[in-house]
Amino acid sequence: MVKVNEEVKKPKVDARVASYTFLAIIFVTFLVGMAIGASGADTRTNFWEASVAMIIQYGAFLGLFFIVFWQLKLRGKEIPQSIDLNKKVSFRNLGFVVLIAAVTLVGFMLLTDGFLAILRTLGYSSCVVEKCVDGTAKCWTCGDGLSVPQYIMAVFVVCLLPAVIEELLFRGLILKGLTSMGKVVAIIASAVLFSLFHGNVDQTIHQFILGIICAVVVLKTGNLVYAMVLHFLNNFIWLTAYTFIGSSLESAPWNPLTAVVMVVLAGLGVLMLVGLVKALKPHDERAVIQKTTKFWSLYNIGYFIAVVLGGCIWVFALLAGLGVV
Repeated sequence: MVKVNEEVKKPKVDARVASYTFLAIIFVTFLVGMAIGASGADTRTNFWEASVAMIIQYGAFLGLFFIVFWQLKLRGKEIPQSIDLNKKVSFRNLGFVVLIAAVTLVGFMLLTDGFLAILRTLGYSSCVVEKCVDGTAKCWTCGDGLSVPQYIMAVFVVCLLPAVIEELLFRGLILKGLTSMGKVVAIIASAVLFSLFHGNVDQTIHQFILGIICAVVVLKTGNLVYAMVLHFLNNFIWLTAYTFIGSSLESAPWNPLTAVVMVVLAGLGVLMLVGLVKALKPHDERAVIQKTTKFWSLYNIGYFIAVVLGGCIWVFALLAGLGVV
């Protein structure tokens, strides 16, 4: 006798589905970016043109994201629960997330400076610090010299949009898809993609660390909203600091004392983050993550393609900073 009320288990969004969905979204976003570039828009020195371009790209990004997930739902795939933004948000957890954001910025800023110092010995020129002035025009992306209306718009396009849309992609889709290979692999692999696809050589280390922390927060709480808040605060503090303090935030001179301080700060940062993450209230129904696929399996070829593509973007940005291209 057939049980009518028996629940049918839906297939989950695994590493293969997640990686190919990611590639499709990035490809379409890249085409939109190419179209914007072909239009002659000055996205480097003209603040408003750059802002409109970013809104268009993120809009295409978000639109395709929901189209893909709508199709996955129609095909009976189980959509990752972390993407459900209707979950209850704890003010206690939000308080810890604010502290996590502060520790992430302060604890590892010298680590980022150290990486940048190594690149400078190779002749690398930092966009954020050394290329803000291009003739009489300023590179708006560093936030230096923004007017109040520009600053408000920048909060929207540099802080809010990336926090929501990038978290949907990297933590809502990629992280959950990669958990079939184990939590540790999923955390590191999603952070690698997050760092590479920004194409920002200066912030490579910081974005990798931020990617790891956001992934840990999502896996602990089961709520993507906390990662969005963390991401927003990270970008907001950076933007606000460069807007109102500006060029005085240049990297500290690199010497043995700076290296010692870097190690101490990073160590304290790790210890504080471990404590803060442990203090987060976990979600009630924590799913048991089982490792069902091997990392080097051809089943995950889409992820490796994504890494190669992201690596090419990063290398191109590095060569541009070295003046090769």
